[in-house]
Amino acid sequence: MKHLLGAHTSISGGVSKSIELAEKLGFSAMQIFTKNNNRWHAKPLEEKGINSFREKLAESKIKFVVSHDSYLINLCASKLELLKKSRNAFIDELERCELLGIPYLNFHPGSHGEKEKMKELN
Repeated sequence: MKHLLGAHTSISGGVSKSIELAEKLGFSAMQIFTKNNNRWHAKPLEEKGINSFREKLAESKIKFVVSHDSYLINLCASKLELLKKSRNAFIDELERCELLGIPYLNFHPGSHGEKEKMKELN
């Protein structure tokens, strides 16, 4: 495999802007947040933005794209409310990746934070 060079690339101005920046910097790989990484919810991706991202990516020299999930997500949370929010946000991110054609998602599983067992999940 040929070596890849990339970095976390800003989506400021729209997700497709990340491809323009990555190409300007000479990258062959990039990582993005598909939404604000410190918020639970995000506006849905618009069809125009999705199409622009996919078209620019197909025309680019970018060979590897990964999305980075929100830092708020904790799939190991022991508190049921946080776990439910985390699962919903995780599913949302997977769906956003699917829409954009991003095959990889970098996520941090989180921390249990407590030694109690979660009987209500079983």
